[in-house]
Amino acid sequence: MVKEAGLAPDGKVFRLFGERGDCAVLELQTHRVDPQRETFFARVLAVPLPPQG
Repeated sequence: MVKEAGLAPDGKVFRLFGERGDCAVLELQTHRVDPQRETFFARVLAVPLPPQG
């Protein structure tokens, strides 16, 4: 699903680069609390391009 959205995979980390150089990062970490379920933590970061001046 994330690949279809344009995020480039690097292991469990996915990055999306904007046209102006800004970047979004999505990191997925599995967390097994029950053998019948798969849960995960998602860390999302957005790094805007610094203002040009």
